[in-house]
Parts: sequence; C-alpha cells; structure tokens
Amino acid sequence: MMKIIRIVFYWLASFVAYFASVLLFGAVVGAILFVLFGAITHPHLEVPYRLAKGVTNGMMLATVWGPAIAIVLCFMQGHRRNQAKRLASPEEPA
Repeated sequence: MMKIIRIVFYWLASFVAYFASVLLFGAVVGAILFVLFGAITHPHLEVPYRLAKGVTNGMMLATVWGPAIAIVLCFMQGHRRNQAKRLASPEEPA
C-alpha cells in the first residue's frame, strides 16, 4: 500500500512541477513580449503596467495549455522509465 501511495505522489508532484514550469514560462514570455511590443503599440503606457499585464495574460494562456502539456510530459517520462526498466531487466525466453 505504501508503494502505491509513493507512486501516486511521485506522479502528482511531476504533474505539478511540469505545470508550474509551463506557467513560469508563459509569465516570462508574456512579460517580455508585452514590454517590447507595448513600447511600439502603446508608448504612453508605463512599463510596470505593461509588465504586469504581460505576466497576467501570459499566465492565463499558459493555464489553458499547461495541464495538457504536463500530462503529455508525464506520459513521456513514464514511457522512458518503463523502457529503461525493460532494458535493464534480463529478457525472458518466449
């Protein structure tokens, strides 16, 4: 029973870590793009306002894509782990 709980928490932590990294990436990219393109399109707005708007919009878009990307990355990680485990174990004769 303890092994199952450990496995569940491992995959839950992996999902949360991947999701958080997607959110962070979206926030950083949003902030950079809003500051750069905001200077061209809306030069009258202050930089901190454009920065805050970029972070919130970037995180909002990343919230849409984050769970799907996190699930795909978890499946990829699980597949790699199973492949490594299968290669490490001796082959059974058919």
